[in-house]
Amino acid sequence: MGVTPFGLFLACACAIVNFGLVDTFKRHADDVSRRSGPPVPRPRPRRRRTLADLAAAGANAPP
Repeated sequence: MGVTPFGLFLACACAIVNFGLVDTFKRHADDVSRRSGPPVPRPRPRRRRTLADLAAAGANAPP
């Protein structure tokens, strides 16, 4: 009843909006700093060999 409840509601709403802006700014700053660094090389794909491939290679080996 009066201005106090509305003032408290408005203060809480402003604080929530500011927290959202801070989170967005941090995300953007992290993204910019990650992009400005040297590029990270992609790992080479590993060749997968099955047990059957390994057994076949041993059977064909010279004596």
